[in-house]
Amino acid sequence: MKLTKSHVVFSLFLLIIDYFGVSAFCVSSVTKTHCGQHVAKVKRRSTTLGGDSSSGRGDNGQRKRADAVLAAELITSSSDSVTPPREVSVGFIGCGTIASAIATGLSKQQTFPERITAMTVSKRSEKNSQYLKDTLPGIITIEEDNQKILDTSDIVFLCVLPQQEKDVLSTLNFQGDKHTLVSVVATSKLDQLAINSGLPRENIFKMICLPPVAELEGTCLLVPKGNKQLKSLFESLGGCVECESEKIMNALMIPGCLMGPMYGILKNNRDWLVQQGVPAEDASFFVGRQYLGIIRDAERNCLDPQHFDQLIAEQTPGGLNEQALSNLQGQGIFEAYNAAMEAILNRIEGRTDGSVPPRKEL
Repeated sequence: MKLTKSHVVFSLFLLIIDYFGVSAFCVSSVTKTHCGQHVAKVKRRSTTLGGDSSSGRGDNGQRKRADAVLAAELITSSSDSVTPPREVSVGFIGCGTIASAIATGLSKQQTFPERITAMTVSKRSEKNSQYLKDTLPGIITIEEDNQKILDTSDIVFLCVLPQQEKDVLSTLNFQGDKHTLVSVVATSKLDQLAINSGLPRENIFKMICLPPVAELEGTCLLVPKGNKQLKSLFESLGGCVECESEKIMNALMIPGCLMGPMYGILKNNRDWLVQQGVPAEDASFFVGRQYLGIIRDAERNCLDPQHFDQLIAEQTPGGLNEQALSNLQGQGIFEAYNAAMEAILNRIEGRTDGSVPPRKEL
């Protein structure tokens, strides 16, 4: 709760009516940190001005007067030092899976220093927008008119299909002194966003994330770097990596494009276990939990560039894991992964359609 003059006046009143010392200041509804800082100040000054209250030395009336003077000082110092958080409103043009995940995550996070007063979403996709409104009552507003979303929002997320981007932006009236545009469209180019929206280049950003941001477990990519507000906003969703350039972002996007293949591996493992006679429910549970433990082990020290190499080196020589890795390498699995990643990068950067010929045609 915010520290207000009423809190301090109430504390001062208690000090004057009956000698409660500095503890009276703590009974007001203020944050522990803020209270602690001022209590420490009062204790130090009280000892100086009014004697040692803990030992009983010093004149009792003098101690009361000293506490009253200090509490009065706090009326000014505390009211001046506590300012309300900045308020910001958020809008989503398009309401697909990623927009829903971002909105859900923003409703759960508790670390963004600004106060999100409202979130407005497009009606389409209606299933997603209605779900958000039902699960986040009082937070989500649905609008069919994209311009109305702009009119009520400070930060605007563009969450449409790549082929819709130009047409959608060209029909909207952005305000350079109000709007920050954040595109989550994978193929967006910052310069083109500026042309289509009419916004100054410094108001335009691109962010890429995956659905786990809904549970505050995602890592967002952001370009350009340097916007403290957006970095803080996306860090609240699980983490944020600011990219030096669009080229760097394009490269970092590629592992995120392997989410589908990752799920494919899990499904393949499950199906293979079922073929071996394992009940489907047990197979699904075991595979999901097993890979979760593996990923957590990999994530634990992931800031160390050598960590993954060390995990591979830890495999028992001649053991089953080492042999499985060797067999897959012999089948060209990593060459296939590299080919898939290069193809997706080519698509993002507009060189090809992202297709890779079947292996037999290589």
